[in-house]
Amino acid sequence: MNQLKFYIYYTVSIVFFLCFFCAFAIFFATGVHASIQIHENTPERLLDLGYVPGSIISIDSTKNPTHVIIIEKASQQLFILSCGKKFKLEHVFSCSTGKSNGKKERSGDRKTPEGVYLLTKKFSKKDLSPIYGILAFTSNYPNFLDKLEKRNGNSIWIHGTNKPLKPRDSNGCIAMNDDDIKIVSKYIKLNRTPVIIRDKIEWVSSDRISEEKKGLLSLLNKWEYAFENKDRDIYLSCYKDKTVVKAPLWDTWELLCKKWDNDGIRLFDLRMKDLFLLRQRNAVMAIFDEIVTLPGNTLTVGTKKLYLAENDNNWKIIGEIWQLPAKNKVKDQRLAALEKLDWKRNENSAITEFIKGWTKAWSGKDLEKYISYYSYDFKFRRMDRKAWKQYKARLNKLYGPITISFQDLRVRSERKKRVVTFLQDYNASGSDQSNGYKAIGIKSLFLKRVGEDWKIYREAWKEI
Repeated sequence: MNQLKFYIYYTVSIVFFLCFFCAFAIFFATGVHASIQIHENTPERLLDLGYVPGSIISIDSTKNPTHVIIIEKASQQLFILSCGKKFKLEHVFSCSTGKSNGKKERSGDRKTPEGVYLLTKKFSKKDLSPIYGILAFTSNYPNFLDKLEKRNGNSIWIHGTNKPLKPRDSNGCIAMNDDDIKIVSKYIKLNRTPVIIRDKIEWVSSDRISEEKKGLLSLLNKWEYAFENKDRDIYLSCYKDKTVVKAPLWDTWELLCKKWDNDGIRLFDLRMKDLFLLRQRNAVMAIFDEIVTLPGNTLTVGTKKLYLAENDNNWKIIGEIWQLPAKNKVKDQRLAALEKLDWKRNENSAITEFIKGWTKAWSGKDLEKYISYYSYDFKFRRMDRKAWKQYKARLNKLYGPITISFQDLRVRSERKKRVVTFLQDYNASGSDQSNGYKAIGIKSLFLKRVGEDWKIYREAWKEI
């Protein structure tokens, strides 16, 4: 009996020990696996899993891949992300940020700001004190949102250093080893490449970002549509504060639209090119190149920044800034562009009439009228103006009636001169002396001002 009890006790002990051992092994294995999982959540892995930095809502660029610089203060690292169809981590560098923790609030607090910034100027070694190393880039801190929050200070740079790099060793700038900043400089486009500074990168699912993007694009598309369609009320409804929109812009715009309507011009396009949507705390910066177009004429107004915030569950524009203000002081850059577009349209109309008169004189064999369209220094195929007139006189005698038509006329500006290119269809009928001649090709006329008139000083012809 005692022996039986011993065996039972012994068996139970073994089973208990095995269960305990298995449980411990499972716990240990799970713990190790969890540690590996945490350890493997590097930026590369998170990007592969479909996570993106929460500050980046959208990078839509015609120049793929474009790049974003992210500075994480907690790890003292600078990341370069390539943003094409997928985000890809290009480089990781060590960096040094401000000696004091937290977001920059005022001048001299030795803190590095947190937000979305652009780099505005580049300085090389010859322009710098040794402490800034071989390269330096100035930022646009404080930006619009910083100023709203009453944050001040200046001279927040990304720069090299002439001493060993130590964590949290700057007065607020981002310092890097000289060799590293040389590499980083290859990815920087001044006034365009976003620099995101965070204490710690927040990684979010791309699905969550996609939903936010839809709401923002809805507002921006409405804003764009309202201007194209001259709907002032809808346009103003896109703004939290309607006084941000200057009255002269709309007053002039409506006058231009009436003028264009009278001239039979119906098509006008306002377009946002290379749109970036970037989050800074509770607001979003939309940065894009603004393009305005009339048939045959396109102008880039400039790079614009719209600052957006949610208001009663709807996005609203709270501020707008041109990244690079116009060299000449103007009331509004878009207004100046629209007026220039109208001026170009008027000029192109005048040039079109010039070409019509030129072809009419040529077709009608009105040699004196025809040659009046040419400047006295005209040159073509070793012929000057006098020789060109004699050449055309011979052709007028050689052929019967001439018909000339043109289409797809385009005008390109080159300083004070213009290059007019079009498809020309030339048809000279036969005569007693000739069987006639037909040719279709691309004609280019090079024009310059002589007094108040345009004159042709060069020609080019390519038969097709």
